[in-house]
This record gives sequence, structure tokens and C-alpha cells, in this order.
Amino acid sequence: MAYNAIVAYMLWSFLPNFITNFLHTKIYYGFTIRAGEPHPQPGSPQFAKHRRNIYAFVIGCYLLFTIWEADWNLQKEGHFYEVLNVPLDVGEKGLKTQARRLKALVHPDKADAAFRTQTEQMFINFKNAEDTLVDPVKRFAYERFGPDILSWKGCTTEGDYILRGFQSRIPSYIGYVLFLTIAQFLGRFPQGTFWHYLTLLSLFVFETTAITRPHFPPILSTIINPLFQTLHLHPPYLPFQIITLAQQIAFSIFIALSQLAPAFKTPATTTAAAIGSAEAMEQQQQEMNKLMGMVALVQGDTQRILQLEVAPFLGEGASERRLRDGLKSWLVVNEVRSEGGVAAAVKRAVERRNEEGGEEVG
Repeated sequence: MAYNAIVAYMLWSFLPNFITNFLHTKIYYGFTIRAGEPHPQPGSPQFAKHRRNIYAFVIGCYLLFTIWEADWNLQKEGHFYEVLNVPLDVGEKGLKTQARRLKALVHPDKADAAFRTQTEQMFINFKNAEDTLVDPVKRFAYERFGPDILSWKGCTTEGDYILRGFQSRIPSYIGYVLFLTIAQFLGRFPQGTFWHYLTLLSLFVFETTAITRPHFPPILSTIINPLFQTLHLHPPYLPFQIITLAQQIAFSIFIALSQLAPAFKTPATTTAAAIGSAEAMEQQQQEMNKLMGMVALVQGDTQRILQLEVAPFLGEGASERRLRDGLKSWLVVNEVRSEGGVAAAVKRAVERRNEEGGEEVG
């Protein structure tokens, strides 16, 4: 299990990013942006949003694919009930009858020389299936541990098989814990550390319950298998198959969540900050535009007031001349009156004129 986890993790680390980059820049922008229009620049909030959504879609699709692949591999390998084409609750008599009929059909002594090798292999498979399922102890062990029990020597009771099964599974769980610890130490799983270990513990409890009980797990015997048998969509599961599938699903799910958590946490926070900064800059620009408008309005009002004040003196030559002559007369009069010598001379001239006027009268 640890080796499969390492391979799966390597694929998870490479494929989703590669597919996302291709879909983002080549497919998505190729269909949503018309030719000649600029694409969102890398690092922009819009570019980050598009990539995050596409990345989530790719992760979800790849998660479904890994689950389908795990189930497909289990169904391809099959189990002894499918080899003999008997139901899971078949009795000893039905097993022997079906096995005897199948072995007679592929007996090596009756086969052609060209097909002897294939028929011998089929005969061996039928015999192994019969020997395993007819023996109640081996049948119990096979349903919980799969075909590995065929190589276990020295096991005669259900307890022997359970102990041997734990001995074979514990190293895988230890390797899995070491892999998870090293990955987190290297910063590969920065979020959800507690949930990773809790998931691993839950798997161990589920597997322990499934392999130590005399009957199938209730979820398998009362829900999953009856549903498959009713709909004829999928062969029924044995406990060892559902355990293997649960392990691979759990591993794929928390790797998928570990991939998605940074994409929807750190980039989202950065994007929000960038959006907030852009909104603040836009608001400042709007305030600046308002201020410039007010300045232009005041400037226009001032210009109009000045024009109104000088309007009587503008426009015609006569008005300009009157204004100029009036200013000149005002300046001369004020200058003359303010000068002391000029005022005295004017006074004497006036007195002399008055005297002359008096003499003429006399």
C-alpha cells in the first residue's frame, strides 16, 4: 500500500497541474476570448480566478477517475465466486456441483493439443476456487484477505488467518504513516494534518472490523451488494475488495483536498487583497476626478465673474477711449492737486485774475 501511495502521490503532483495549464491557456481562453482580444495576464485577479476554477474541476475529474480505476482493477482481477459463476451465498453442495461441471468442460485430457496450456490454467483456477470456497475456514479467510491466503502456510483456524492477515497489513500501515509524515515534513500536506491521521485511523478500524466479524460488514451486505444485484450494474463486492477500494478512495480524497486547499486559501486571500487594493485605487481615482471637476467649476465661475465686472469697458472703441481719457484726467487732477508748488501757482493765478477783474469794473 505504501508503494502504491507513493506512485499515486507522484501522479497527483504532476498530472492535475499539467492538465490545468493546458485547459486554461489553450482550451478555455481559446473558446471564451475572441481572436485579437488580449488574454488576462498571469498574476492578475481574473487570471487567478479562472485557473483556480479550472484546477478544481480537473482535481474533481481526476478524483473520480482514480476511484473508477481502482474499482476497474478490482473487477478485472475478479474473485473465486466469479470464476465459478456462483452467488456469494452459495452452499457447499452447489459449489461442488458447479465446480465439477466446469472442470469437466476444461479437463486437460479432453482438450486439443493447441489449447492444452489454456485449458490446464482454467482447470487449475476452477480447482483452487473449489478447494478454497468449500473449506469454511479458507472461505472465511479468502473473503477478508483475498487470494493472498493461498500462499499462507501453517494456518488452520480463522484466528490463524486473522493473525497472519494483521501481520501482513501492519507494515503497510507503518509505511503509510512514514510516507505521510515525511510528506508533511517536506511541506507537501500543509493543511489538514489531523484529518489525514484520523482518516488513516478510521481505515484501520474499518478493516479490523471487517476482517474479524463472522459476517460481511452491514453496509456491504445490506446496502451495496443488494443494490448491485437488483440493478445488475456491478458485480457484488467481497470484504477484501471493499477494504482495498476504501483505502484507495480515502487516499485519493485527502490528496485531492491537500491539492485544493492551497489553491482556495492562499491565492484566494491574495486575490482578495489585490481586489481590495484595486477597489481602493479606483475609489481614490473617483475622488480625484470629483476634486478636479470642482476646481474646474470654481475656475469657470471666477472667469465669468471677472468678465461681468469688465463688461462695460469692453467691446467698443468709444467706451475704451472714454475709460482711457477719464483715467488720464483723474490722474492729472490728482497729481496736480497733490503737488504743493502747483497748488500755490494755481492760487496766485486765481487771485491775480480776480484783482484784474475788479479793476476793470471800477
